[in-house]
Amino acid sequence: MFEKQRDREAERQRYREAETRKVREAKRQRYRKVAKLNNRDRIEIDFARAMERAQEMEEIACEMVSIARTGVPETLQLIGGGFGGENGAAFYRKGSQLEPSLFETAQRLLKAAESVRFTAELIYRAEKGAEKIF
Repeated sequence: MFEKQRDREAERQRYREAETRKVREAKRQRYRKVAKLNNRDRIEIDFARAMERAQEMEEIACEMVSIARTGVPETLQLIGGGFGGENGAAFYRKGSQLEPSLFETAQRLLKAAESVRFTAELIYRAEKGAEKIF
């Protein structure tokens, strides 16, 4: 009985070791691919990624503004109308307090996107300048 258990444990250990070797080899291959990229390509890729992220942030901010302008008031009117009377009015007032918060968050997101763009451009120019030196 102990022999079977020992054999199973040895088989599991061999399997884990084989998986570990596969993972290590996959990592080595990825590192080789990255190492093959020359510095110029890496600079361009990093810059493009940063600009894509900034664009995504701007799109999200625009969606938030759109929701704040149209979605929130319409939803509040629909739901608040269902309550009727003072409760409906109270619900509408409470919900209306969300609109400025959405606009504010969208503005902050736009500023963050602007910062990402600015920083990416600074780094891009610095790396391109350093590339010329070396």
